[in-house]
Amino acid sequence: MTTNEQKYVLIACVSGLVIQFLCYFFCILFLPPDFTGQYAVFSAESNMIVIFGMSLNMASVTILGIKAGDERQILAAGGFTMFAIALGISISSLYEVVTIVDQESFDKSYFINSSSTFLYVPAILLISTYKHFSKWIHYLGVITVIPALVSVVLFSFKLTSSVAIDLTTTVGYLLLSFTQLMWAVSIYSSYRRRKALEVTQ
Repeated sequence: MTTNEQKYVLIACVSGLVIQFLCYFFCILFLPPDFTGQYAVFSAESNMIVIFGMSLNMASVTILGIKAGDERQILAAGGFTMFAIALGISISSLYEVVTIVDQESFDKSYFINSSSTFLYVPAILLISTYKHFSKWIHYLGVITVIPALVSVVLFSFKLTSSVAIDLTTTVGYLLLSFTQLMWAVSIYSSYRRRKALEVTQ
């Protein structure tokens, strides 16, 4: 791979991971969901911003999967691929979120969301084998899946209110978004170190 190609791959990977975090963080700060009612209310505007970020996110992790495959890191490549698929399913659940008005519509949305969680969890575990990430990032990824699993259990066994489930899920997605931002930082730092070594040699 030429120097320019490496740079383009870096830009494609890092930009999508950073933008998804900025989109999610912006919506949490300026267009937060309303948790005061029986069901959490997410605005269509915030969902479109999040979906935009997630779309670029899908591109980034798809490229990371191809890159990991080229480096013969098969488990990590599979993890990134599964993660991209999970993002696609999550996007489809966000279209349902804005139409939640009763228990039936809430259940429909969370059945779709739970499907993505069943992909997120093994994907994150597989990605934790990626050698270009620091160990603490691997541990952060494992911690990140806990709220997602908790929300699925709470929903599946009807252990709490829909608002509590939404709060748990929102925390989980925020952690997941932050973890991916750390992926971007790690990828960029690794690239800079490699370039510095090339200059000194």
